[in-house]
Amino acid sequence: MFDVTGQDISLLSDEDLRTLVGRLCEAELRRLGLSPLCATWGGNQNAVDGGVDVRVTLGESAPLGAAFARPNAVYQVKAEDMPRGKILAEMKPDGTVRPSILELAAAGGSYIIVSSKGSASDFALADRRRAMHDAVAGIANCDDLYLDFYDRDRLATWVRDHAGIVTWVRVRIGRPISGWRPYDDWAASREGLAGTYLIDDSLRIRGVGSRGEGESIVQGMGRLRRTLAAERGVVRLVGLSGVGKTRLVQALFDDRVGQFALSADLAIYTNLSDNPSPKPIPVSTELVALGRRQVLIVDNCTPDLHRRLAEVCTRTESRVSLLTVEYDVREDQPEDTDVFELQPSSDDLIEKLLQRRVTGLSQVNARSIATFASGNARVALALAHTVDSHESVALLNDAELFERLFRQRNESSGSLLVSAQACSLAYSFQGEDLGTGVEAELSKLAAVVGRDARTLYADVAELKRRDLVQQRGAWRALLPHAIANRLAAMALENISSQDFDQLVVGASDRLLKSISRRLGYLHTSPAAQSIVRRWFAVDGLLGRVEELNETRRTVLNNVAPVNPAGAIDTIERAMLRARQAGEILAGEEFRTLLLSLAFEADLFDRSVALILDLIESEEPGRYANQVRNSFPSLFHAFLSGTHATIEQRCRVVDGLLKSNSEVRRELGFKSLEAMLQTSGFSSFHRFDFGGRSRDYGWHPKRRQDVVHWFQSVLALCSSHDVRNDANSSRVRTILGTHLRNLWTEAELQDEVEAICREFQERRFWPEGWTGIRSIRRWREEPLPAEEDTKLARIEATLSPQTLVEQVRARVLRNVREAYDDIGFRDYQPQHERHQQQLMELGRTLSAEGTLLDGLIGELIICSTSITLEPLAKGLVDATTDQRALWDKLVASFRAADPAQRSPELLACYIFNLQSANSELAEELLDQCLNDSLLAEWFPYFQKGVVISAAGLQRLKDSLAQKSAPAERYMGLAWNNKLDDSATLELLPLILQLDGGFDVAVDTLHMRILQVRQDKQALSPELIAAGRIVIDACKFDRRLKHDAHALGEVIEVCMSSADAIPMVEMLLARLRESHANYTFDFMEENQILGALFAAQPTVVLDDLFAPGRQNERTGFRDFFDHDDVLCSPLDRIPETTLLAWCDEDRTARYPRIAARMVPFSKAPNSDKPQWKPSALALLERAPNKIDVLTHYIRHFEPMSWSGSRSATWEANARLLDHFENDSDTDLAAFARLQRDELIRSLDALKRQELDSEKRENERFE
Repeated sequence: MFDVTGQDISLLSDEDLRTLVGRLCEAELRRLGLSPLCATWGGNQNAVDGGVDVRVTLGESAPLGAAFARPNAVYQVKAEDMPRGKILAEMKPDGTVRPSILELAAAGGSYIIVSSKGSASDFALADRRRAMHDAVAGIANCDDLYLDFYDRDRLATWVRDHAGIVTWVRVRIGRPISGWRPYDDWAASREGLAGTYLIDDSLRIRGVGSRGEGESIVQGMGRLRRTLAAERGVVRLVGLSGVGKTRLVQALFDDRVGQFALSADLAIYTNLSDNPSPKPIPVSTELVALGRRQVLIVDNCTPDLHRRLAEVCTRTESRVSLLTVEYDVREDQPEDTDVFELQPSSDDLIEKLLQRRVTGLSQVNARSIATFASGNARVALALAHTVDSHESVALLNDAELFERLFRQRNESSGSLLVSAQACSLAYSFQGEDLGTGVEAELSKLAAVVGRDARTLYADVAELKRRDLVQQRGAWRALLPHAIANRLAAMALENISSQDFDQLVVGASDRLLKSISRRLGYLHTSPAAQSIVRRWFAVDGLLGRVEELNETRRTVLNNVAPVNPAGAIDTIERAMLRARQAGEILAGEEFRTLLLSLAFEADLFDRSVALILDLIESEEPGRYANQVRNSFPSLFHAFLSGTHATIEQRCRVVDGLLKSNSEVRRELGFKSLEAMLQTSGFSSFHRFDFGGRSRDYGWHPKRRQDVVHWFQSVLALCSSHDVRNDANSSRVRTILGTHLRNLWTEAELQDEVEAICREFQERRFWPEGWTGIRSIRRWREEPLPAEEDTKLARIEATLSPQTLVEQVRARVLRNVREAYDDIGFRDYQPQHERHQQQLMELGRTLSAEGTLLDGLIGELIICSTSITLEPLAKGLVDATTDQRALWDKLVASFRAADPAQRSPELLACYIFNLQSANSELAEELLDQCLNDSLLAEWFPYFQKGVVISAAGLQRLKDSLAQKSAPAERYMGLAWNNKLDDSATLELLPLILQLDGGFDVAVDTLHMRILQVRQDKQALSPELIAAGRIVIDACKFDRRLKHDAHALGEVIEVCMSSADAIPMVEMLLARLRESHANYTFDFMEENQILGALFAAQPTVVLDDLFAPGRQNERTGFRDFFDHDDVLCSPLDRIPETTLLAWCDEDRTARYPRIAARMVPFSKAPNSDKPQWKPSALALLERAPNKIDVLTHYIRHFEPMSWSGSRSATWEANARLLDHFENDSDTDLAAFARLQRDELIRSLDALKRQELDSEKRENERFE
């Protein structure tokens, strides 16, 4: 595909040849990060040049790379063969060495002759180099001069390293890659590449989903360039047809516009409307496979094709950046993609464009046309070209201007206008099927205006000649939208409602969706409004949304922009019917629509009410969570997608917080958090909505807007804090975590101080104190003196004064915020002081029994062990009656709500008690075991302390009683708390619990890792324990635990000879589970690999036994999924595998070859490479061709990304390895198989091409 041969190079003209060498030098300079201005070339090819066609001059410290041997390089370019005689004549005209060569020698440079006609063999190449050395023999510094000769084949090799230049060469020699172009005038402007790109200061580029109103062209181009300059950068540029997207893309490579222009030599461009062959997917796949650094540009690219291209171009080994362009502005954010929208130009810019492009156009006419075009350059240019120099269009109304635009310079044709109106009713249509079948669309569109399909077909062809219709394969679309929408509105005025209804009734699902999409852009059309109003009626097409199929749900979303209130009406009716019937109205179909309908302030409350009803009525699940996650974004200060006022939003949140519904209250808290957010905004919304003008929703434009927003939210918080209930506690926590950002990012110091004083006056606010303290702690630079003083004042106001307040402030925190007020500077000393403070609190609290009684209920539901542990130490150290204090803690634990109680404080108490009073700790653990409630948590208490002999017995008793669930024994082996003999005693008991197998594997695996870390050998007890666990595995279900852990246990515990019977038993179980499909094949692969690693010969003998290869449980079926995973055979040492094969060479070598995956992906790449073990097996096999035949059968990919044929062909290229093999029969066989396989892929390539055309040559 991106291939250039020496023969191709020989077809270049003199001038093109010099241009080629110059471009190659520039490309290499850019690759080295150097300015292309270091290369100089140009002028007339036949002019006297002193022996210098292209010169490269680098600084002494500049990197040279592979292309430049010396900092100063000269290329003499000749479009002729250059044998010895011509070389001498070129370098020594009149017998004297050229001055330019003498200068190079003095500078220690390089002199290279490039010949496009000759193809030199190794001998001939050496002869030419000798001639060059002979020419300079005897001159000063001749030994410092580097000389070389490039024939056409070496030059072709250089070109092939730059795919963008490959496309340029092929265009120049008249052999272009169909539909693919190098950097060129892709926008087809009359000025070509010489024309400068017009810019103004208007905000025309906005990142989809980004904060703000947009950026100027220069700023936006900078962002696009930065993304595309990086390997694997992906950009999608969207915008209405005619706004100048392609011209903008072209300007990205123009160094006259902005800074850091992309290298033109990196560009490879196609427009899907040009029906490129090959299609973009195989092109991108090949570029990635070749490791080429390119910028791939695909114009008129559908969203689906973009996603598939992005998947290819973002692979780890890819060096390709991707830029796709599409006129579909429906907002989308594909994965790994920066999406930008180009908005229409300003009238001033359009006016400048017209005056530059259209000769004789007056300024008055240019202004009138620019105003009419509404920022669409294509419409403006098309209209301007209809105006003669003596005409004036200033007095023409919009209808007259449109008629002129449509007619252009042709005769007026009412028939053509009617046909255009018919076509405009659909967003796109199938333009080649003239039949009357269900899927035929021309006949249906023709019938609505009283035409036949053939007449409409001919008129569409004429519209295409006038550039009013675009074509993608069989599909057509009337463009630009400005014209199509106006024609559609005219059509609806001229077509009776009965005829339009007949069109809708007879339309296929695809055509119906396309018609509805066009209607969505006609919200100003009375006829469109009437149609949609009828559809939304109770008995209309969309009147019962709960009964709509997928197609009509799409129609509902498409036409809602025409009548947003009507859309809400019909959903409200459906919700009412569902509620009356006691049913649930699924919200999946309406979430995005309702979020869009909430854009207008007057529809916000109704939309939100419906969203809340849908959320509350939906059953939990993945989609329900999506709905709940999207709802709070309506309450962001940025990217909310709504223009609801802050007062409206506060009323909604207030109502949610006061609701009796737990679901609604939780949404209220999430929404309150969203309102307090100051940065890091993201959104679940799509901001497009048919033809309606939309932005990202309200956002503060001035400082007073910011202040008003947060003052309103703080007032809402205050109103709930007054209530002093469970809600107010949650509100305090939420606000406390946002104080730092309100202070530093929103810069609301006065407001923060006021709310802090207000909250503190009501009652102590520990979260506020922590939040204020964190402001200073997490700053890299010291605060200004005035600000620091204010912060200190607020901190003093909020600081805990009593012992109870100290505990609530320092201990009762959630885990994430436990050390939020300890900054990154001097962390360790601060942490130690914090621990000491907590211990001291515990000591004081222990002495103040009454205060402890008042706090114990709060402490017993706290789960933050990192604050409870030092507190518990203080309690243990200071109490005069450790048992009585324990009893008090247990009593509180019993009294606590089971849904809230936490064992952390009890566990921390016993942990600290063990070192202070081990005897009592043992007694209390005995008590826990015999207490019906505490026994449920006993493993949690016991595993936190050193496990003594008594502790081991308690664990055994606990397991025998089965009083605690298995997962509470997880982590027994952490911190070396279990020795190997204890592990051996406990694991059989753990295995008897429901879910105990996974806990046993975890315990054993953790212990094995500890032994390995200590570089010790596994004890007999640990091996025995491992075999007990392994024996418990029946392979009859999906493992909850990581199969890798079980595999490691098998590998280390089953490697000795006495384990062979158990290995054979495991293999029998595996075969049975495999036959019954009861075990996951990925886990099966992991276990089988571990068995191969432990006992390779035993497993080979079993699975590859004679006669077993055709059984379902034999080796053939066991390895059927090797295509997507590392083969278990890879775990066998190469010498062991070869020795096993040698025992029966004739049978075993081909048998292993048939199941071995002989190649793998290269590191950080999808490029295949032979496995050393596969090559070793082949080299040693008695019949190499037989083994290679088996390997070749693995080449067919069962899974792939991008093009299957390209992946298959890359695998086939592995056979190049044997091209010059010393075994001539093997080499010949490999070449034959490679060539036949590549030829056989032609059919698959054609199939892929047809599939690409079907999928990508669409407009929607």
